[in-house]
Amino acid sequence: MAALRRGGGLTRETELYERNSAAFREHQPGVWAMLERIAAPVSSLVPGEDGPDNIDLGDVRLYPEPARAWTETQVGAYFENPDRIGFDDPSHCNISPVSKLVLADIRRFFRDRVTADFDSYPVIDIGYAFVFGVGLGYHVPTMIERRSCRYLILIEPVAEFLLHSMRAIDWAQVFSDGEAADIRILFIVGETPEDAQKGIENIIIQSGDTFLDGSFAYVHYYSWALQQGRALLNERIKNFYVSAGFFEDEILMMKNSYGNFRRWPFHLVDRRPFVEQSMPMFVVGSGPSLDADLPYIRQWRDRAMVFSCGTSLGILLKNGIRPDLHVENENTQPLVENLRRWKAEYGFEGITLVASSTVVPEVSGLFDKRWFFFRWALSSSTVLNPNTEPVLYADPLVANAAAAISAQVGFQTVYLFGVDCGRQVDGEHHASDAVYYDDAFEIDPNDRPDVGFERLVPENFGGTVLTSRTLDLSRRTLATL
Repeated sequence: MAALRRGGGLTRETELYERNSAAFREHQPGVWAMLERIAAPVSSLVPGEDGPDNIDLGDVRLYPEPARAWTETQVGAYFENPDRIGFDDPSHCNISPVSKLVLADIRRFFRDRVTADFDSYPVIDIGYAFVFGVGLGYHVPTMIERRSCRYLILIEPVAEFLLHSMRAIDWAQVFSDGEAADIRILFIVGETPEDAQKGIENIIIQSGDTFLDGSFAYVHYYSWALQQGRALLNERIKNFYVSAGFFEDEILMMKNSYGNFRRWPFHLVDRRPFVEQSMPMFVVGSGPSLDADLPYIRQWRDRAMVFSCGTSLGILLKNGIRPDLHVENENTQPLVENLRRWKAEYGFEGITLVASSTVVPEVSGLFDKRWFFFRWALSSSTVLNPNTEPVLYADPLVANAAAAISAQVGFQTVYLFGVDCGRQVDGEHHASDAVYYDDAFEIDPNDRPDVGFERLVPENFGGTVLTSRTLDLSRRTLATL
């Protein structure tokens, strides 16, 4: 490769590379460790008059034209009509009844007083810019200069492209300018579209979703992996705008946590190391597949621990199977009534309650032994927390809590029964003995258990099934755990 030489004998590109490698070691040591392992890149740089001009992939080059000029044109066109992630209506956010009244008042206020049109997206405080593709990186400094976001997420499926970019742009200056602009630069390198999406989700979970609305999505070069990643972002981004909790509900959960801690003896489950448990754990949900699973649970009951989840407790007791542990996450009154009825009919002797600290204290009083745990992202898990770590991946459903607790306390072999993250297109939503089919069980017509199955997705063993937003999130949380 033709390159200019400095007085010390180093080419300009080599000098830049050494400067950048030092910057990556300081600012992105994990990414640098990955790049250092690339012994012999398959692709190669194409020289230009002012630095690398392209990346040679063998039969084709990455850019259709010289990279610097092509990227400058692309960036200019992008910001004239940017691809942005927007939310026109907050109705999908699962806002509370109180919030709906506030929303109606806000709409009425602006409707009566403002005649001008609003911009479709936020004009300041943009949370994220998702940049799909780094390539030679000539677009990255511009994203910093424009102060386009708080978090710049650079997604590059081909790790060696990032290595090539270290001979093209000044990453040391990028990191310095990003710090000065209060922009955090994050990398997702060498991942499949699905894994890259999980990386994005983890970043949003840790960094917050408050300023997600209006974020930029920029696809730098053509690639199936990048196009697929962009499509997955659109599909899943709304999951982050589902409310983590209502204000009025947070107040109730604070009250319940205080009541539980004051009234009952308990063990607290935290994230300290536990001794590995060799006995299998059966986590039992109340999905429709449980009907076929019950004979197997009964057959192997004496050789495993059994962990019932929510309404599956009534199903197991009715079928002569007494669990060792029972988990509850919710703070609703129907839950209290169900448990009272089952205790009167079957008794709860030998069953330990494993519950979020936020359950109604009456629930805790129905069991002789109880373990409490802090759920992530609740006010009570921060304000009332005695410096312990909340249990991760215990949401959104009780089956997630049971699986997370099982893993946390050391169980290495966990079997899931009736933990269905969907239903057959023409099938039922729960097992046949579930309380939802009981005439005595009062169901809110706006919150029926068969509502929300609007997503058609691939089934584990072929075919398709219906799932809902919450069940799909439960599936992905289980997979992450």
